[in-house]
Amino acid sequence: MFNNLAPELKIAIAHHVRRPVTNGFRPGERPQADVRSLSLTSKAWSTAAQVALFQRVEVKSAIQIQKFRKTLETFPSLVDYVAEVHFGDQSHVSQDLEVLDLEDIVEITALLPNLSEVGIHNFYVKDLPEDSEPSSASVIATRRQINVLEMTTILIPPNVLTILLRHLSTCSLRMSAMHILVDDSEVDADSAMAWAADTVSWSTVRRLVIDELTADLWDGLDDTLHEVSILEPFMHGTLESLRMPKCPLVQADETQGLTALAAILKDGVGINLRELELNLCRPDDYFGVSDTEDAGSDVFGPISRSMTPITLKTCCPRLTSLIISVPLFGGVDPCSTEKLPEWRYALRLITSSNLASLTRITIYVTCRLSQLKNVDFAVSDTLLGALNWTHLDEVLSRYPNLEPVEFRGRFGSECGFRSQTRNPAPEATIPRSFRLDSYLEEKMPALATRGILYVGPFTDPYEGMLYEEYWADYSQMLHDTYGSDDEDGTIE
Repeated sequence: MFNNLAPELKIAIAHHVRRPVTNGFRPGERPQADVRSLSLTSKAWSTAAQVALFQRVEVKSAIQIQKFRKTLETFPSLVDYVAEVHFGDQSHVSQDLEVLDLEDIVEITALLPNLSEVGIHNFYVKDLPEDSEPSSASVIATRRQINVLEMTTILIPPNVLTILLRHLSTCSLRMSAMHILVDDSEVDADSAMAWAADTVSWSTVRRLVIDELTADLWDGLDDTLHEVSILEPFMHGTLESLRMPKCPLVQADETQGLTALAAILKDGVGINLRELELNLCRPDDYFGVSDTEDAGSDVFGPISRSMTPITLKTCCPRLTSLIISVPLFGGVDPCSTEKLPEWRYALRLITSSNLASLTRITIYVTCRLSQLKNVDFAVSDTLLGALNWTHLDEVLSRYPNLEPVEFRGRFGSECGFRSQTRNPAPEATIPRSFRLDSYLEEKMPALATRGILYVGPFTDPYEGMLYEEYWADYSQMLHDTYGSDDEDGTIE
């Protein structure tokens, strides 16, 4: 009976066997042996199991990469099933980076016609041999069109980065802990920065996610370290989405904080941005920055001197979606007003946007769940009670296209904090007295009357997560990817 199921149902079942299970803040997977066993039950289940096994492939070492490459060459029918391939271990950061040949990345990805996502994690990406380095024209001619390229904790020479980006033509780029290595005596400082000026390599990137504004440029010849702007290649305004959810911008380092961001957006990066996500938190090692409030002030109140103002209507005139993370309080005192400057800055930023283009505002209220144990406080007792919501309501009521104005909770690893326990205790949630929804409806009646004010659940996002709903959506994605349009529903 089960052999007569539609192919998309078999695929969904095969993926359910390999489904994520609750494992702290990061989903894990069942042993692949379960799916292999399913493939051996009958010929009818073989294809579905192969799709589940190869739809997302993670090869964690150079040896595994060579085995994967040989498997694809030996069984060419498998290449159609691979939609994602990740080189390296995403869950572990190693001090000693293993060497990964660029040639392996190029040749493996060239074999995969349905590839949509590539990840490179915890590797030193080695250059191509001199006699095999392709010309710019040949690389562009064989470009692999993908949706997402993710690079985390990698060491890469500048010319290798250029070749990689030319081969993998991506719409979305995610970068974290990038280290650019210059170890060639013939490469001068200007040549080392050529990767940033090569507009062809970055021309297809429309969405960028980063956790720092700079990358490390390490000169291996004289053992010196420099910081270079990750956003340098996008000064011509090619980006449509810039997200920095884990890049704390309230800090003294002008190369990483709001001062640098303000200059970058003004210089052209923001001209075509439709989506912008900022983290107005401070890094955990935040020391020595003066919190002296500026003598100047507006209707929202004074802000800290280190917070360079950004006027979105001039530097991001086409912005439609603004996402901001702001800390609720510092230390252990929920009634502290220590983070009041960050909130004032956030409200200033929101009201500086172009009222004709902005359609969505999302504000994440961030904190550690452990800070909320055994406390009982109302919204008016916190710094939120000291903010000028009336003026914000008045300004936003004039935005004709504005739809949702959302306030949501962001906890634990979602805001860059590490949880000490896999499953936070039930009491470690926002107390019931914290009725932000009714408080904001009272303070912002214009938005509430329009029905566009939303306050999301302020609970741990991983507590009671409905994985069944997640996999229902995931199975639909698989059907859209692999399901046949033929009447008999077979998979080619």
